[in-house]
Amino acid sequence: MKATKDKNELIWVLIYTKARQEIKANENLQRQGFKTFLPLIAPTNKNSKFKSLVPVFPRYLFLQINFELDNWTSIKSSYGVSHIVMFSEKFTSIPNNIIKLIQDKLHDSALIQRGCYD
Repeated sequence: MKATKDKNELIWVLIYTKARQEIKANENLQRQGFKTFLPLIAPTNKNSKFKSLVPVFPRYLFLQINFELDNWTSIKSSYGVSHIVMFSEKFTSIPNNIIKLIQDKLHDSALIQRGCYD
């Protein structure tokens, strides 16, 4: 299962989390040394039972990894993680420009982004 041929190439992948465990999964992956990106916003419904920030993409977060060098197998067993999103049993990378576009949109909208380090 290879996503890249360049041993120094970092790619973004999509992580599917367990229900309502995006923040826990994000924090756990960061503790393991992974670079993550979890876009969060304030709830738009004033009557919402959620008073804290909520994920822009429920049950998903982004993770940057080098599949040749990093221990990606620990991701699947991390607390709060369900699995790495794959297509046809291959790791699928999210283009850097898509991550940058989401980050810029959040920044321009004064929304919150957690776990993204430049």
